[in-house]
Amino acid sequence: MSKVRKPIKSMVIPQMSSEDGGMRWDRSISLPGMDYLDPVLVFEHFSRTDDFDRYFHKTQKRYAGMQMISYLLAGKYHYRSAKKEIGTVTSGSLLWVKSAAGVDLEEVFETDQNLLEGFQIWINLPASQKETVPEFIQVNQPQIPTIRQNDGSMIRVLIGTFHQTQGVIVLQQPTINLYELLIPPYASFSFESSFDTSMVYLYQGRGYFGNYEEQEDVMATRHKLLIYGEGDYILIRTEETPMRLLYLSGEAIREPVARYGSFVMNQPEEIKKHFPKS
Repeated sequence: MSKVRKPIKSMVIPQMSSEDGGMRWDRSISLPGMDYLDPVLVFEHFSRTDDFDRYFHKTQKRYAGMQMISYLLAGKYHYRSAKKEIGTVTSGSLLWVKSAAGVDLEEVFETDQNLLEGFQIWINLPASQKETVPEFIQVNQPQIPTIRQNDGSMIRVLIGTFHQTQGVIVLQQPTINLYELLIPPYASFSFESSFDTSMVYLYQGRGYFGNYEEQEDVMATRHKLLIYGEGDYILIRTEETPMRLLYLSGEAIREPVARYGSFVMNQPEEIKKHFPKS
């Protein structure tokens, strides 16, 4: 039986969720009409604006019942938890936080050579993992496996596995794959994509991503999230312009979701215990 190229199911133009203190946050998931794409809760692309000084202090915040991925393209991201996990994520590096039973996290963003850009992605946890012990894993740029193909394409395995190459972080509850893809001009890049949810976020360049509604092999430009439908593999083509994008896929959890800000449980009554005690 021949394999089927995945079509594009939805094309999402990010909406600015906030612009404060010189930082802009553009959100593609957790929007009206795209509130939750199991298991992805939030997908945000952040960057500095012209009035950014050097530091942006994100007030201390409590997270519970989910996991958060912070991936930095440029700049610095400092974090400190109430349990004394502390570190600095630099360009090309990432931090994975399993908030589970609850994490109080202070976050500070800093420019590096006047640059600051990256992503924050929230992934749900199944009920069996929501009250477990929180975890932190920081993966620095030299630790991230990089695959270079003959046509010049480059794949950075941020989380999960690409073919036989395994990243430092392998998530199985739910299973998640997150890659950064750099595709040169006049290239055709394909890979298997079998999970329930799969998407690409194009943040530099333009190219062709697959059939969309009545259009064949539709072209997309930067700052768009493309959500794929059913099929076996994804095929991406470029012409004269190279591309940089994130690919994210995950196994659906298929459980009820109750949300209040950064608290994610299965039932509304479970959220109350995470409110600060008065």
